[in-house]
Amino acid sequence: RNSVLSLAADGGATQGTISLVDSGEPQTAKVSSPVKVNAYVRLTITAVHNALNNGAAEITLKGITPISLVPSISGCTASSILSSPAYSCEKSYDTLSGTSWATNAEGVGSWIQFT
Repeated sequence: RNSVLSLAADGGATQGTISLVDSGEPQTAKVSSPVKVNAYVRLTITAVHNALNNGAAEITLKGITPISLVPSISGCTASSILSSPAYSCEKSYDTLSGTSWATNAEGVGSWIQFT
């Protein structure tokens, strides 16, 4: 499981870090300052509790300028996918219970990017 994520937008510098506990339960995390987005948001895993096929079940981005980024997501890319389409990056924002994006045994340095 992931323990620390960094958030960057539009190829810029890291705009915040997000710490997660090793619970396997849904978590809400906030960055300390507003994030401005023109083209994409990238979450990079910078520390892990466990590196085996880490990923995300559901990611919702709120409070990002433009305010409603989530409905305007047109696609995603990821550093790797465990198997496609079962664990594709689209599973991280499809709002369906029981689906998730998973990396192919990546840990630190794996990432997901939303456009």
